[in-house]
Amino acid sequence: MDFGIKKIIKKKCFKNGKILMVELEGKNLFSILVFNKENQLLESFCRCCFDDSLKKDILSIMRKKYKEKINQYFYNFT
Repeated sequence: MDFGIKKIIKKKCFKNGKILMVELEGKNLFSILVFNKENQLLESFCRCCFDDSLKKDILSIMRKKYKEKINQYFYNFT
């Protein structure tokens, strides 16, 4: 499945899954997609930017959420 991905901004693969930060089809629609090792979607987080002047702020929020999801799903040693 392509999930309507227009452009991959960041991608990180782990032995138990992968995480993607992508731009989706449409105008300034960004998402974080978390997959397990069977390539099944576990979680997604989306934000839409209605004004191009706010795109930098939305991408900053998405980078923080990307790091948070990496820690939650892939670096959880408990």
